[in-house]
Amino acid sequence: MIQNAQIINMFDTNETVGDSILQEILGNASDEYMKNIVATIQQEQNAIIRDTSSEMLLVQGVAGSGKTSAILQRIAFLLYHSRRELNADQIVLFSPNLLFSHYISEVLPSLGERNMRQVTLAEFFSQRFEGLNVETLFDNYEKQLTSPTAINKYKKAKEAPAFMHAIKEYVLNVSINDLQFTDIMLNDRVIFTKEAIKETYASLPEALSPSQRFLETKNLLIKKLKVLLTEETHSNWVVDKIATLSDEEYFALTSDYRHSHFKGLDEEEDYLALKLVKRRFQSVYDAIYNNYFIDIYRQYSDFLKENLKDAEHLFETELEFHRLSLTDCAPLLYLRDLLTGGGQNQRIQHLFIDEIQDYSLAQIIYLKFAFPKAKLTLLGDSEQALFSDFQESVEFLDTLKTALNVAKSRIIQLNKSYRSTSNITNFIKSLLPDGDKIQAFTRPGTKPKILLAQDYADALRKIVKELSQLLRTNSTVAIITNNMEESRMLYHKLHSSCSATLIDNTARALPKGVLILPIYLAKGLEFDAVIAYNASSRNSQLGTLYTICSRAMHELVLVSIGEISPLIRNVPANLFAVEHQITLPRKS
Repeated sequence: MIQNAQIINMFDTNETVGDSILQEILGNASDEYMKNIVATIQQEQNAIIRDTSSEMLLVQGVAGSGKTSAILQRIAFLLYHSRRELNADQIVLFSPNLLFSHYISEVLPSLGERNMRQVTLAEFFSQRFEGLNVETLFDNYEKQLTSPTAINKYKKAKEAPAFMHAIKEYVLNVSINDLQFTDIMLNDRVIFTKEAIKETYASLPEALSPSQRFLETKNLLIKKLKVLLTEETHSNWVVDKIATLSDEEYFALTSDYRHSHFKGLDEEEDYLALKLVKRRFQSVYDAIYNNYFIDIYRQYSDFLKENLKDAEHLFETELEFHRLSLTDCAPLLYLRDLLTGGGQNQRIQHLFIDEIQDYSLAQIIYLKFAFPKAKLTLLGDSEQALFSDFQESVEFLDTLKTALNVAKSRIIQLNKSYRSTSNITNFIKSLLPDGDKIQAFTRPGTKPKILLAQDYADALRKIVKELSQLLRTNSTVAIITNNMEESRMLYHKLHSSCSATLIDNTARALPKGVLILPIYLAKGLEFDAVIAYNASSRNSQLGTLYTICSRAMHELVLVSIGEISPLIRNVPANLFAVEHQITLPRKS
């Protein structure tokens, strides 16, 4: 610490960072972008940053422990450490949402490095299923809230490693008669029939793997197409087309030929004819190149018919409406890629996945398959599992090692929370059955406040009053709800009186002032003050409540319409404040 050119204090950052430095930095207001943590790196964070040997590094950190910051410093370190062999384009980070991607986008540039590739799971799948409306993680979450029975019927089976193993076995043993080849068309004309494609595939040696036979089939189809194109140059439509070309069009189409050849007019017209034919048949070439001569959706339906009784009906119904369930994405891509030999990116050396507790094992298995040479860095907090069941860290690591067949793995746990004041952290700790493992950083503040409302109108009045007080000392106040419907409803009622901003799944920035957003969009973010909306007995789950409360840096307010959540009733009375006119039975 230096003031007026005088060193006031110093210490070794490899050992610890003084509380005075941390208190000053952590006490600052939240910002639109995450700050880098070079000045405040802790010893346990340093272990994450400098690990260069693990094939799979699992970072399990409590909310506010700095795991995301440490991971970004890790990326910067890897780019520096391996600067001759590694560049930013060879690193992929899976972010929980677009908002989070924007929030962390300035950290690496501030450290002098280019940003790695960032993508959300929804973007990754949507790019691979063009023309389909792919369900997002957030759509899936909302659906679980409204119709949990319907979504869970096949969800558990499809997200398990056994399902992915079944796909692998199916591909290795699928008969030629069960392969769902389809005609290759040019407008209404059949260029290659599915029967002819099947014969081509069947003519290849059985000793080849399915993907090798598929690749050879593709090469043979391209050769046959080239022969067809040569024959097509003598068709009447080609002769007619050349005859009707203007001089300008003729010279434009043959200019590259004339620049490199000095032959007769006949050969020039042959060249022109082939060029016109290639242009017309480009879609046929694209269909072969992109493996469109097999109907991968019917193939997956055939697999479901054999391996998950009646699941194919739901899949086919969704497909009719151009929809694809999130739980089908990873298995479907895995089937396609194993069968066709595509889908793998051999260049990526490091794959980072944030909020790993929200990914199914099937999705993780596919991502490892899609990036086969990448070392994995996975980070999350099992207590914040909104989309899946809770799993202990060691158990989760063992499951991953088995599913991914990884030899050298390591788990690092971050149990000290830096984001929130000690008052907020101690309140959060008391919500959790194993909350004692969380260590609160000593930064004092006000106790979390609970507002009990009689009804919806009363809750709105209390929120408006609370906002006016919170905005006096805080730049950003987030009202966090359980779902998007609640967020829209609150925004409709509040935006005119407090200039609130509604944050949805398309948002890419965090303005100052009052923000209203559902919990799943708040993942990984932090706000000066948080109002947890409707923490009532019928509207509050542990993972959701813990995640909402842990977004607050300086002040936390919980609003309950009617009876408060039993989760809060179990919190000791000295850890929070209640409106003085309300009597709330509490644990002593």
